[in-house]
Amino acid sequence: MKKTSAALLAFLLIFLVAFASHGQSFKYLQFRKGVKDKNVFRYYIGQSITYQQKGLDYFMTDVIVDLKPDLIVLRENIISPDQIEIVDIRSKDTRNYTLRNLTTVLGAAGLGYIALDMLNNDFDVDRNALIISGSLLGSAYIMSKLRYKYFRTDHPRARVNILIFGED
Repeated sequence: MKKTSAALLAFLLIFLVAFASHGQSFKYLQFRKGVKDKNVFRYYIGQSITYQQKGLDYFMTDVIVDLKPDLIVLRENIISPDQIEIVDIRSKDTRNYTLRNLTTVLGAAGLGYIALDMLNNDFDVDRNALIISGSLLGSAYIMSKLRYKYFRTDHPRARVNILIFGED
């Protein structure tokens, strides 16, 4: 009797979960360049987006409230995807996290190397230590400038899509 009641309970649980998730819709704004997944940036309802509108020289930050097939409804603006010229992706691109971490490690290594050399030589700086720590700090600075900052929609392979799933 215990096996049948456990099986019946499991069946009811699966049945309820399947029907509870059936009526939900799924919407997001997608910026894509090319066919690789590393060049795809998704913004969901409730997320903040920083963008530059065509014809303006400044960026605006707003929260996505709703997505329609041809409109982006923001908290303080309603725009078409065609009106977006540049999107700030510094916080969205996962490749930036790797570059930021590597920049931090190289900078800390450069500062640590010169500090340890000064401590070992009674606060006398060796020329080779300056060259090594300077090259580590220079590499960290160069890598900090290599981060991906903007997604430009005027690029020939750039596409802006509003994807809506499960809505009638």
